[in-house]
Amino acid sequence: MPGQAADLVDDDMRALINGPTSVICATADRMNTPDVTRVAGLGVVGPNQFCVLIAARRVVAVANITPGA
Repeated sequence: MPGQAADLVDDDMRALINGPTSVICATADRMNTPDVTRVAGLGVVGPNQFCVLIAARRVVAVANITPGA
């Protein structure tokens, strides 16, 4: 369909992501200062959405991904 984004996650990708994986989450603040942390619980929410669990003690990463931050 014109104007609609293609799905990013097919069945093979979903199987890979839902398997045993390790993920590094890289963020940057408003000044483009980088922050990197390990995250857990990677999962597929929908054809174009992922979810991860970020530890609350990783305050910089949490702040960087918070809407409006």
